[in-house]
Amino acid sequence: MTDPADANLLDRLSGELGCASELLRWQFLGSTHGPCRVWQVTGLDARAGVVVKQFRSDRAFAQEQGAYARWLTHLPEETAGLVAVLPAPVRALLLRRLPGEPLVTGRVREAVEQTAHRRAGAFLRALHMLPEADHDPLPLREAIPRRYAAWLARVSPRLTLAEAAHLRGLGEALQADTGLFARARRVPCHRDFTPSNWLIDGPVVDGQISRIDGFFVVDFEHAKLDCPLLDLVKLWTEVWGDRPDLEAAFFAGYGRTLGPDERLELQVLAAMHAMATVAWAHDHADPAFTLLGARALQRVLG
Repeated sequence: MTDPADANLLDRLSGELGCASELLRWQFLGSTHGPCRVWQVTGLDARAGVVVKQFRSDRAFAQEQGAYARWLTHLPEETAGLVAVLPAPVRALLLRRLPGEPLVTGRVREAVEQTAHRRAGAFLRALHMLPEADHDPLPLREAIPRRYAAWLARVSPRLTLAEAAHLRGLGEALQADTGLFARARRVPCHRDFTPSNWLIDGPVVDGQISRIDGFFVVDFEHAKLDCPLLDLVKLWTEVWGDRPDLEAAFFAGYGRTLGPDERLELQVLAAMHAMATVAWAHDHADPAFTLLGARALQRVLG
Protein backbone atom coordinates (compact mmCIF):
# COMPACT_ATOMS: atom_id res chain seq x y z
CA MET A 1 0.00 0.00 0.00
CA THR A 2 1.48 3.34 -1.09
CA ASP A 3 1.28 6.17 1.46
CA PRO A 4 -0.09 3.84 4.17
CA ALA A 5 -2.99 4.78 6.39
CA ASP A 6 -2.33 5.33 10.08
CA ALA A 7 -3.11 2.67 12.67
CA ASN A 8 -6.22 4.46 13.98
CA LEU A 9 -7.77 4.51 10.52
CA LEU A 10 -6.89 0.86 9.89
CA ASP A 11 -8.52 -0.22 13.15
CA ARG A 12 -11.67 1.87 12.69
CA LEU A 13 -12.08 0.85 9.07
CA SER A 14 -11.73 -2.86 9.76
CA GLY A 15 -14.43 -2.49 12.41
CA GLU A 16 -16.79 -0.68 10.05
CA LEU A 17 -16.30 -3.26 7.28
CA GLY A 18 -16.32 -6.25 9.59
CA CYS A 19 -13.06 -7.45 8.12
CA ALA A 20 -9.64 -7.94 9.72
CA SER A 21 -7.26 -5.16 8.75
CA GLU A 22 -4.75 -7.60 7.27
CA LEU A 23 -7.42 -8.77 4.82
CA LEU A 24 -8.13 -5.30 3.46
CA ARG A 25 -6.66 -4.41 0.09
CA TRP A 26 -5.71 -0.76 -0.41
CA GLN A 27 -5.20 1.19 -3.63
CA PHE A 28 -3.87 4.70 -3.06
CA LEU A 29 -5.62 7.26 -5.29
CA GLY A 30 -4.05 10.53 -3.98
CA SER A 31 -3.10 13.07 -2.77
CA THR A 32 0.17 13.36 -0.92
CA HIS A 33 -0.17 17.12 -0.25
CA GLY A 34 -3.83 18.10 -0.71
CA PRO A 35 -6.54 18.49 1.96
CA CYS A 36 -7.07 14.73 2.16
CA ARG A 37 -5.67 11.32 1.24
CA VAL A 38 -7.86 8.94 -0.74
CA TRP A 39 -7.83 5.16 -1.10
CA GLN A 40 -10.01 2.53 -2.68
CA VAL A 41 -10.38 -0.29 -0.17
CA THR A 42 -11.77 -3.78 -0.70
CA GLY A 43 -12.13 -6.73 1.63
CA LEU A 44 -12.63 -10.38 0.83
CA ASP A 45 -14.77 -9.61 -2.21
CA ALA A 46 -12.78 -7.56 -4.71
CA ARG A 47 -15.98 -6.48 -6.44
CA ALA A 48 -17.21 -4.68 -3.32
CA GLY A 49 -15.50 -1.87 -1.49
CA VAL A 50 -15.46 1.74 -0.49
CA VAL A 51 -13.51 4.90 -1.10
CA VAL A 52 -11.84 6.20 2.05
CA LYS A 53 -11.03 9.89 2.41
CA GLN A 54 -8.93 10.92 5.40
CA PHE A 55 -8.70 14.66 5.96
CA ARG A 56 -5.80 16.72 7.21
CA SER A 57 -7.97 19.55 8.54
CA ASP A 58 -11.16 19.79 10.55
CA ARG A 59 -12.57 22.34 8.10
CA ALA A 60 -12.29 20.17 4.97
CA PHE A 61 -13.64 17.18 6.91
CA ALA A 62 -16.62 19.17 8.19
CA GLN A 63 -17.36 20.67 4.78
CA GLU A 64 -17.47 17.34 2.95
CA GLN A 65 -19.34 15.60 5.75
CA GLY A 66 -21.85 18.45 5.82
CA ALA A 67 -22.36 18.31 2.06
CA TYR A 68 -23.17 14.61 2.20
CA ALA A 69 -25.39 14.96 5.26
CA ARG A 70 -27.40 18.03 4.20
CA TRP A 71 -27.32 18.31 0.42
CA LEU A 72 -26.28 15.20 -1.46
CA THR A 73 -29.05 12.99 -0.16
CA HIS A 74 -31.16 15.08 -2.55
CA LEU A 75 -28.83 14.20 -5.47
CA PRO A 76 -28.21 10.47 -4.98
CA GLU A 77 -28.02 9.52 -8.66
CA GLU A 78 -25.00 11.75 -9.31
CA THR A 79 -23.07 11.38 -6.05
CA ALA A 80 -21.61 8.68 -3.83
CA GLY A 81 -23.51 7.38 -0.84
CA LEU A 82 -22.05 8.09 2.59
CA VAL A 83 -21.29 4.72 4.22
CA ALA A 84 -19.78 5.88 7.51
CA VAL A 85 -18.19 8.84 9.29
CA LEU A 86 -15.06 8.28 11.39
CA PRO A 87 -14.70 11.40 13.56
CA ALA A 88 -11.53 12.96 14.99
CA PRO A 89 -8.81 11.99 15.52
CA VAL A 90 -9.30 9.73 12.46
CA ARG A 91 -11.26 12.32 10.42
CA ALA A 92 -12.31 10.05 7.57
CA LEU A 93 -15.35 9.41 5.40
CA LEU A 94 -16.28 6.07 3.86
CA LEU A 95 -18.08 6.55 0.57
CA ARG A 96 -19.72 4.16 -1.83
CA ARG A 97 -17.34 3.38 -4.67
CA LEU A 98 -18.51 4.87 -7.97
CA PRO A 99 -17.84 3.51 -11.46
CA GLY A 100 -16.18 5.52 -14.19
CA GLU A 101 -13.20 7.79 -14.59
CA PRO A 102 -12.60 11.57 -14.53
CA LEU A 103 -13.61 13.37 -17.69
CA VAL A 104 -10.44 14.01 -19.69
CA THR A 105 -10.42 15.58 -23.15
CA GLY A 106 -9.16 13.04 -25.67
CA ARG A 107 -10.47 10.06 -23.73
CA VAL A 108 -14.00 10.76 -24.91
CA ARG A 109 -15.69 11.57 -28.17
CA GLU A 110 -16.61 15.22 -28.69
CA ALA A 111 -20.35 14.55 -28.46
CA VAL A 112 -19.80 12.66 -25.21
CA GLU A 113 -17.83 15.59 -23.77
CA GLN A 114 -20.70 17.90 -24.66
CA THR A 115 -23.15 15.51 -22.97
CA ALA A 116 -20.97 15.51 -19.84
CA HIS A 117 -21.05 19.31 -19.67
CA ARG A 118 -24.81 19.31 -20.15
CA ARG A 119 -25.15 16.79 -17.31
CA ALA A 120 -22.80 18.94 -15.19
CA GLY A 121 -24.97 21.99 -15.80
CA ALA A 122 -28.11 20.12 -14.75
CA PHE A 123 -26.39 18.83 -11.60
CA LEU A 124 -25.11 22.26 -10.63
CA ARG A 125 -28.50 23.91 -11.14
CA ALA A 126 -30.07 21.28 -8.87
CA LEU A 127 -27.37 21.85 -6.23
CA HIS A 128 -27.76 25.62 -6.36
CA MET A 129 -31.55 25.33 -6.04
CA LEU A 130 -31.46 23.32 -2.81
CA PRO A 131 -33.21 25.27 -0.03
CA GLU A 132 -30.55 26.42 2.41
CA ALA A 133 -30.80 29.60 4.47
CA ASP A 134 -27.92 32.07 4.32
CA HIS A 135 -27.32 33.30 7.86
CA ASP A 136 -24.10 35.19 7.12
CA PRO A 137 -24.65 38.79 8.28
CA LEU A 138 -22.28 40.14 5.60
CA PRO A 139 -23.99 40.29 2.19
CA LEU A 140 -22.01 39.21 -0.85
CA ARG A 141 -22.16 42.78 -2.19
CA GLU A 142 -19.88 43.74 0.72
CA ALA A 143 -17.94 40.50 1.16
CA ILE A 144 -16.69 40.11 -2.41
CA PRO A 145 -15.06 43.56 -2.76
CA ARG A 146 -13.27 42.91 0.56
CA ARG A 147 -12.01 39.53 -0.69
CA TYR A 148 -10.94 41.11 -3.97
CA ALA A 149 -8.96 43.89 -2.30
CA ALA A 150 -7.23 41.43 0.03
CA TRP A 151 -6.11 39.16 -2.82
CA LEU A 152 -4.93 42.09 -4.92
CA ALA A 153 -2.81 43.45 -2.06
CA ARG A 154 -1.30 40.02 -1.46
CA VAL A 155 -0.49 39.14 -5.06
CA SER A 156 0.48 42.53 -6.55
CA PRO A 157 4.23 41.95 -6.03
CA ARG A 158 3.96 38.84 -8.23
CA LEU A 159 2.26 40.66 -11.13
CA THR A 160 3.54 42.72 -14.01
CA LEU A 161 2.71 46.42 -13.95
CA ALA A 162 0.14 45.90 -16.72
CA GLU A 163 -1.52 42.97 -14.91
CA ALA A 164 -1.70 44.87 -11.63
CA ALA A 165 -3.15 47.95 -13.34
CA HIS A 166 -5.84 45.90 -15.10
CA LEU A 167 -6.85 44.14 -11.89
CA ARG A 168 -6.92 47.42 -9.95
CA GLY A 169 -9.24 48.84 -12.61
CA LEU A 170 -11.55 45.84 -12.30
CA GLY A 171 -11.56 46.27 -8.52
CA GLU A 172 -12.41 49.97 -8.85
CA ALA A 173 -15.29 49.10 -11.18
CA LEU A 174 -16.52 46.59 -8.61
CA GLN A 175 -16.49 49.23 -5.89
CA ALA A 176 -18.19 51.84 -8.07
CA ASP A 177 -20.98 49.71 -9.51
CA THR A 178 -23.27 49.10 -6.56
CA GLY A 179 -25.45 46.84 -8.69
CA LEU A 180 -22.80 44.13 -8.95
CA PHE A 181 -23.59 41.21 -6.61
CA ALA A 182 -26.48 43.23 -5.15
CA ARG A 183 -28.92 40.41 -5.91
CA ALA A 184 -26.50 37.55 -5.23
CA ARG A 185 -27.11 35.26 -2.29
CA ARG A 186 -25.17 32.33 -0.92
CA VAL A 187 -26.33 28.88 -2.05
CA PRO A 188 -24.88 25.35 -1.76
CA CYS A 189 -21.71 25.34 -3.88
CA HIS A 190 -19.15 22.68 -4.79
CA ARG A 191 -16.35 25.27 -5.12
CA ASP A 192 -14.01 22.99 -7.09
CA PHE A 193 -16.32 22.21 -9.99
CA THR A 194 -14.05 20.98 -12.78
CA PRO A 195 -14.12 18.00 -15.18
CA SER A 196 -11.45 16.33 -13.04
CA ASN A 197 -14.15 15.97 -10.36
CA TRP A 198 -16.74 14.51 -12.74
CA LEU A 199 -16.73 10.76 -13.25
CA ILE A 200 -18.21 9.33 -16.42
CA ASP A 201 -18.98 5.69 -17.01
CA GLY A 202 -19.69 4.05 -20.34
CA PRO A 203 -18.44 1.63 -23.00
CA VAL A 204 -15.00 2.22 -24.53
CA VAL A 205 -14.67 2.01 -28.32
CA ASP A 206 -11.27 2.53 -29.99
CA GLY A 207 -9.83 3.87 -26.74
CA GLN A 208 -12.58 6.44 -26.17
CA ILE A 209 -15.74 6.41 -24.06
CA SER A 210 -18.49 6.31 -26.66
CA ARG A 211 -21.50 7.25 -24.49
CA ILE A 212 -22.32 8.17 -20.91
CA ASP A 213 -24.19 5.55 -18.90
CA GLY A 214 -23.34 7.16 -15.57
CA PHE A 215 -22.35 10.70 -14.54
CA PHE A 216 -21.13 11.46 -11.00
CA VAL A 217 -19.68 14.42 -9.10
CA VAL A 218 -17.05 13.85 -6.39
CA ASP A 219 -14.76 15.73 -3.99
CA PHE A 220 -16.82 18.05 -1.83
CA GLU A 221 -14.12 19.02 0.67
CA HIS A 222 -14.39 22.68 -0.42
CA ALA A 223 -18.20 22.72 -0.46
CA LYS A 224 -20.06 25.42 1.47
CA LEU A 225 -22.55 28.23 0.94
CA ASP A 226 -21.15 30.79 -1.49
CA CYS A 227 -21.93 32.82 -4.59
CA PRO A 228 -23.26 30.38 -7.23
CA LEU A 229 -21.13 31.93 -9.98
CA LEU A 230 -18.05 30.73 -8.11
CA ASP A 231 -18.81 27.22 -9.36
CA LEU A 232 -18.35 28.42 -12.95
CA VAL A 233 -14.97 30.07 -12.45
CA LYS A 234 -12.67 27.13 -13.19
CA LEU A 235 -14.73 26.08 -16.19
CA TRP A 236 -14.59 29.64 -17.54
CA THR A 237 -10.83 30.05 -16.99
CA GLU A 238 -9.61 26.55 -17.83
CA VAL A 239 -12.03 25.02 -20.32
CA TRP A 240 -14.57 27.22 -22.07
CA GLY A 241 -12.15 29.74 -23.59
CA ASP A 242 -11.08 27.12 -26.13
CA ARG A 243 -14.39 25.23 -26.24
CA PRO A 244 -17.47 27.44 -26.62
CA ASP A 245 -19.43 24.33 -27.58
CA LEU A 246 -18.90 22.99 -24.06
CA GLU A 247 -20.03 26.26 -22.52
CA ALA A 248 -23.20 26.14 -24.63
CA ALA A 249 -23.83 22.53 -23.59
CA PHE A 250 -23.35 23.39 -19.91
CA PHE A 251 -25.85 26.24 -19.96
CA ALA A 252 -28.33 24.07 -21.85
CA GLY A 253 -28.18 21.75 -18.85
CA TYR A 254 -28.19 24.61 -16.36
CA GLY A 255 -31.42 25.86 -17.87
CA ARG A 256 -30.45 29.46 -18.53
CA THR A 257 -27.57 31.64 -19.64
CA LEU A 258 -25.94 34.51 -17.77
CA GLY A 259 -27.00 38.13 -18.11
CA PRO A 260 -24.52 40.99 -18.74
CA ASP A 261 -24.13 41.82 -15.03
CA GLU A 262 -23.54 38.15 -14.20
CA ARG A 263 -20.88 37.97 -16.91
CA LEU A 264 -19.02 40.84 -15.26
CA GLU A 265 -19.51 39.26 -11.83
CA LEU A 266 -18.05 36.02 -13.18
CA GLN A 267 -15.01 37.95 -14.46
CA VAL A 268 -14.52 39.48 -10.98
CA LEU A 269 -14.66 36.05 -9.33
CA ALA A 270 -12.33 34.64 -11.98
CA ALA A 271 -9.86 37.45 -11.24
CA MET A 272 -9.92 36.50 -7.55
CA HIS A 273 -9.36 32.86 -8.48
CA ALA A 274 -6.44 33.83 -10.72
CA MET A 275 -4.84 35.91 -7.97
CA ALA A 276 -5.32 33.14 -5.39
CA THR A 277 -3.75 30.60 -7.76
CA VAL A 278 -0.77 32.83 -8.47
CA ALA A 279 -0.25 33.40 -4.74
CA TRP A 280 -0.52 29.68 -3.92
CA ALA A 281 1.86 28.75 -6.74
CA HIS A 282 4.46 31.21 -5.48
CA ASP A 283 4.12 30.16 -1.83
CA HIS A 284 4.50 26.47 -2.70
CA ALA A 285 6.85 26.79 -5.71
CA ASP A 286 4.38 24.68 -7.71
CA PRO A 287 5.00 24.75 -11.50
CA ALA A 288 1.60 23.28 -12.37
CA PHE A 289 -0.23 25.94 -10.36
CA THR A 290 2.02 28.61 -11.87
CA LEU A 291 0.75 27.62 -15.31
CA LEU A 292 -2.87 27.52 -14.10
CA GLY A 293 -2.51 30.97 -12.55
CA ALA A 294 -0.99 32.39 -15.72
CA ARG A 295 -3.77 30.89 -17.85
CA ALA A 296 -6.48 32.20 -15.54
CA LEU A 297 -4.93 35.68 -15.59
CA GLN A 298 -4.72 35.62 -19.37
CA ARG A 299 -8.42 34.72 -19.59
CA VAL A 300 -9.40 37.54 -17.19
CA LEU A 301 -7.22 40.12 -18.88
CA GLY A 302 -8.72 39.12 -22.22
